[in-house]
Amino acid sequence: MMQLLELADLPECGLSVAFSPGAQAEVAVGCADGSLSVWAPSPWAETARWELPVLSVSRVGWSANGGWLAGGGEGQQVFIVPPERGSPPTRVRLPAMVHDLCWSPRGATLAVAAGKELVLLDPGGEVRERWNTGEHTAEALAWHPREDGRLATAHFGGLTLWREGRPEPTERLTWQEPFGTLAWHPAAAWIAAGSHEQTLHLWKLPSLDDVMMRGYPGKVSHVLFAYRGERLVTAAKNALVIWTLRPEASPEGQHPEILELHQGGLSCVLASPSGSHLFTADSEGIMALWRFRRGETVLVDTLGLGVGIQRAAWSPRGDRLALTTEEGGLALVGLLSAGAGLW
Repeated sequence: MMQLLELADLPECGLSVAFSPGAQAEVAVGCADGSLSVWAPSPWAETARWELPVLSVSRVGWSANGGWLAGGGEGQQVFIVPPERGSPPTRVRLPAMVHDLCWSPRGATLAVAAGKELVLLDPGGEVRERWNTGEHTAEALAWHPREDGRLATAHFGGLTLWREGRPEPTERLTWQEPFGTLAWHPAAAWIAAGSHEQTLHLWKLPSLDDVMMRGYPGKVSHVLFAYRGERLVTAAKNALVIWTLRPEASPEGQHPEILELHQGGLSCVLASPSGSHLFTADSEGIMALWRFRRGETVLVDTLGLGVGIQRAAWSPRGDRLALTTEEGGLALVGLLSAGAGLW
C-alpha cells in the first residue's frame, strides 16, 4: 500500500527528480528557478543547493556509482557536481538547451542531447565525443542496456544509433514522424519509440524489422519495458496501453491492455527497479500502484495527493518514491505490503 511519509516545500516547481543509486539514497531535484538541490529523505532535509545560471533545471541524473550528479535544462550549459559537495559544479557550455541527459549504466560517461548535438562527457566535464545529429533536434536519448559505448537518440524522422569511437551513426531507423520518447528492451531485442502523431513504433533487433501501432488518443508521452522485458508500457493523455511481448513474435495485431483509471493527463509512468510493479501519476494528483501478472496488470492501490504531480522517481530498493508537485512540493511516498514490510 502507498502512504505519504514526508512533504517539503521547494522554491519553485520541481521539473526533475532522481534518487541516487547508493545506499544513502539521496534525492536530487531540479527546479523551474534554475536551482539544483540534494535532499536526505526520512525526514526531508536539504543537504546541498546550487543556484545555477540557467532559467530552469529540467533534467537531473546520478552516475552509476552515485558519486556524480548532473543537471541541465533551459540554458546552454550542463553542470556536473563532484562527490565532494564543497567543490563548485563543473560547467560545460553547449550549443543549445539540454533536452535530455543520461549517465552510462556501468561507467561514468554522461551523454547530453543539446539541440542538434549529442555530447559525451567524462565526470570532469571533458568532451569524449561530439556528434552532429543532423537537421533535427535530438529530443531523447538512451544507452544500450548491455553494451558500453552504444546509445540511441530520438528525433523527427526516426531514431539514430551511435557507438563511441565512430564519427558516424551505426544505424538510422527512419520513419517520417516526430519521436519524443524511446526505450531499449532489457535484452536489446527491441527498441521502441513514441511519436507525437499518436503512434508507437518498434524495431526488432538486430534485423531492424519494424512494427507500427496506431490509434493512441494523443502523442505517446511514455514508453518503457518492464516485467523481465515481457511488457511494453506506453501512455498517451490519460490512457495506459500495455503490450505483451513474446519471444520471436511481433505484437502487431495484438489487443493490448488499455487501463483508464486516471482522469488527468499522465505525468509519471515508472516501472519499479525489479520490473514487477508500475507506478503512475497524473495532473490531478492521483497516484496508482500496479502489479504485473501473467496476462494482466492488476491495480494494487491508489492515493490522492490533492495537487497535480509533476515528476517521480523510485528509490533503488523500490520501497519509496520521491515526487514533485505542480505547486512546488517535494513528497516522499512509502510502499508497504501487507505482512511483508517494505518492498
